[in-house]
Amino acid sequence: MTTPPPGAPAVLPPPRALAAMGLLGYVALAEFFAFLTWLAGQNSFVGRSSEASAMFLNLITMAMPILAVLIATKIQPALAMARTFVTVALVEYAVSIVLGVITFLIGIGNLYNVNDGLGGTRDLILSLGAIVLIAIAGYITYAIFAEMGGRISGPRATYGDDRTTTMYQAGAAAPTYPPQGGPSYPPPGSSYPPPGSYPPPGPQYPPAGPQYPPGTQYPGGR
Repeated sequence: MTTPPPGAPAVLPPPRALAAMGLLGYVALAEFFAFLTWLAGQNSFVGRSSEASAMFLNLITMAMPILAVLIATKIQPALAMARTFVTVALVEYAVSIVLGVITFLIGIGNLYNVNDGLGGTRDLILSLGAIVLIAIAGYITYAIFAEMGGRISGPRATYGDDRTTTMYQAGAAAPTYPPQGGPSYPPPGSSYPPPGSYPPPGPQYPPAGPQYPPGTQYPGGR
């Protein structure tokens, strides 16, 4: 077998990346077929729900995603696709816990129909334990996801004009009032009104009637 020369592009990803891809891919296939079994199985709806619950809540969906996350993130150096692997694992845990709980609640009455009392109680307790362990593994995965800068956010409500909202989201400066180029009230660097401006500037009118210098005899006066 020949060894590729140094610097040649690798044909396959590193072994750790292959392991993470394989674990997450297998869980995705298991959940896909569990969903098909729930919708298009041969049994009754309750029986299909019980069978799908056992496929959603098992050791495969419980352990493989968190194992892939630990391989990708906690063994140094972290893989370049570590954040992608963590996101996929988080989605798989969400699917497993949501659909697993729904199918478990629907098919819980079928546990004692196909088993005796001891077998039904065993499946009931183990299913509850699987729900708890998957929730714990999902929480650990979300904590790693948050450490890597990930965030889950819903759609944001917008108010007012969509164009104004888009402008603000794009980082554009908000409009100023009054607009630039127009008059400003008061002008920059001045106070309004100016000190000592009372009475306001304007034409000053003399008192009513003619004005005479002191000592002048008024016309018609005595």
